[in-house]
Amino acid sequence: MKEPKVENYLKRGTYKYEFKKEQIAAIDMVASKENPARLTTAVDLDRVNKYGVEMLDGVDFPAIVLLNLPEGNPYKWIIATGVHRTCAAIDAGLPTMDAYCVYEADDYRRDLLFKQLNTLEGIGVSISEQIRLCIDIHVKRGIPLKQLAHEWDLKENSLKSALT
Repeated sequence: MKEPKVENYLKRGTYKYEFKKEQIAAIDMVASKENPARLTTAVDLDRVNKYGVEMLDGVDFPAIVLLNLPEGNPYKWIIATGVHRTCAAIDAGLPTMDAYCVYEADDYRRDLLFKQLNTLEGIGVSISEQIRLCIDIHVKRGIPLKQLAHEWDLKENSLKSALT
């Protein structure tokens, strides 16, 4: 099922993508479960079980977002958002899922996609975790706090305070 908020995000960010049914077997689940957007939380098995039952009952879920992996990788995709839904689909025995398949080479834009998409849907990332994500990006990539504050719709002073 298409998700307007995700489509708007991808269009606004000028990401190249296509919406399609994708084989779950083409997804690197090990790497996907280590999603960098969740610094403090892991996969919630209760949520996975609930989703799996709902999927078997025919409930339609929003499409996951996949990000291309480099050539030579045994898998085609890593999940940018939708790990819980994908784990549930695996448990339910589903071979495919609706997906936005995103093609992006730039490392910073890939990182941003992971971290910001997880604030749009599901159980969103708290403001304090968004601040921690921005500090992580700032430290690892040297992106200025002013730019991050603008991109994440946060106050620059909040980021400066968190950094100190």
